[in-house]
Amino acid sequence: MKLKVCIAFVAAVFVAVPLCAQEVGDKIQKEFTVNGEKVTRMLEYALLVEYNSNGNETHYKTSDSGFEKWNEYDSNGNRIHYKDSYGNEVWWEYDSKGNEIHWKSSNGYEEWREYNLNGKRIYIKTSSGDETWYEYDANGNLIYGKSNSGYEIWREYDANSRKIYSREIHFKNSHGSEEWWKYDSNGRMTYYKINDTYEEWCDYDSQGNMIHKKKSNGYEEWTDYDLNGNKIHYKDTDGCEKSWEYSSNGIIMKSYEKSDGYEKWSDYDSKGNMIYLKDSNNVEYCYKYNSNGLAVFQETKFFSKTVSEMWCEYDSNGNLIYLKIYDVDSDETDEVWCEFTYWENGVVKTEREFIPVE
Repeated sequence: MKLKVCIAFVAAVFVAVPLCAQEVGDKIQKEFTVNGEKVTRMLEYALLVEYNSNGNETHYKTSDSGFEKWNEYDSNGNRIHYKDSYGNEVWWEYDSKGNEIHWKSSNGYEEWREYNLNGKRIYIKTSSGDETWYEYDANGNLIYGKSNSGYEIWREYDANSRKIYSREIHFKNSHGSEEWWKYDSNGRMTYYKINDTYEEWCDYDSQGNMIHKKKSNGYEEWTDYDLNGNKIHYKDTDGCEKSWEYSSNGIIMKSYEKSDGYEKWSDYDSKGNMIYLKDSNNVEYCYKYNSNGLAVFQETKFFSKTVSEMWCEYDSNGNLIYLKIYDVDSDETDEVWCEFTYWENGVVKTEREFIPVE
């Protein structure tokens, strides 16, 4: 949706049409204050999203394609029914512990699941005739899986339940796959191997930060850290290099990245928000934020010339209520207005979006 530019933030209020009478796709007259003067605009009610008090989406409708969908949930918040305007439907069933035991689709597909006393899935059956069984050790780790097609997997774990070995074989061909893992005393992976074709080694500093990784294909990477454990330099054999600078309290202030001839530099404010980015293609981005750290303005430049600007406004809960993007070359603007209502517990109840009428 493109419109001629209209500079200035605006505060929007409904006029003429009550909320209860509005439907997605309606053209609605809204009143704004622009540079101290009241003006009216015709907007299209473009999107509606509704949620229950748990934050689960229950209804979605857009005017763009006319697409609409609905979701239903049980008292535990599990989704039990989905339906959309394309004619698709899905139903779910759960056991008393909330484990999904059955679901079926309007296209005829169904799936059944069984669980052990610990809630681990032990059996799956589908309407396509596929069946899969699973076994676990005393700690709940998967140690064996088998399907009726002949596919099997085995997994072994160390005393801390870290996976140290797995083998996968498909009996329909003569190829098998084996993988091994090794860990240090702190649980950090130090070695990984796939069959006899690939290996990986990792080294760590005394604080547990990975400082070196090496792969059998010749790839290596190195990472340096400051005394607080913040990354300050990274380099690998693919030619990628990164660096970071921090304030005395550990907030990132500057960063640099180089890869395949491409470079970019970034600056940050005292809260760690990126306020400036420039790359080797002479593209620049400038950002401004509100007191909550939400971006309210972005300017994009190419060879020091402004090519686009973006403004954002938010409600007291931090949800975006207004977005405007201005393209300098075309002298056109994209705008979106959003409105929210809330349940008593603060969860979003409805989200509505409006766009200008062409």
